[in-house]
Parts: sequence; C-alpha cells; structure tokens
Amino acid sequence: MLVSCKKGCILNGGVTTAAVNLDTDRVVCTFCEEELDHISDLAKKSMISCGFIKRNQITDSFTFYCSMCDKNVKTIINNGVPSGASCDGDCNISITEQMANAVGLYSSEEFDDNL
Repeated sequence: MLVSCKKGCILNGGVTTAAVNLDTDRVVCTFCEEELDHISDLAKKSMISCGFIKRNQITDSFTFYCSMCDKNVKTIINNGVPSGASCDGDCNISITEQMANAVGLYSSEEFDDNL
C-alpha cells in the first residue's frame, strides 16, 4: 500500500510502500524500515486483508515455533526433548520424531567434528 514515509524516504521520493509487522502491530516502510505511526487502524486492517504483511525471515536452520515463548526459536534437543536454545524455562515445540532426530544429530558435537 502506498503511504508517505515520515523521513521522506530518500530512496523513493517520499512516497513508499508499507507493510504491517504482525508481531508488533506497527506499519513499517519497506525501503528504510522506519516505523510509521501515522497510519490508522482502518488502513492497517486494509493492508492486512490485501496481503501487505511484513514477513520475518527465518535464517537459522532448525528454527521452530515455541508456543510458550510465542516466537520462533532455534531448536536443540536436551535429554530427548526439543527446546529453544535461547529460552529460559519450559518450551513447547511441536515437531515430528524424525525432525527431532535430525535436530539431535545437527546439535551434537559429533556432527561438528565431521565437517
């Protein structure tokens, strides 16, 4: 959706496309990544329904959703149970047994020695 950027977005002459970050419920400029606080709730809902959504890039391998932390976390296997590498406490990560086996192999020290 075309909006005007607060900064005037030098990259695009002031008029820019924007997307809604669903994690923060804020609208961001797709060129300069600046948060735009002058966008109304109605415009946000319209942007979401039209698909102007900022998708977070998952760059780490074996990153899964933890329902306890309510975010995507890098997953490791501790005592046969999948848990988040950066989580403090209990994690609830739902993955298949085959994926848990792959995560276990990848997160073991033996895997690193064989590279």
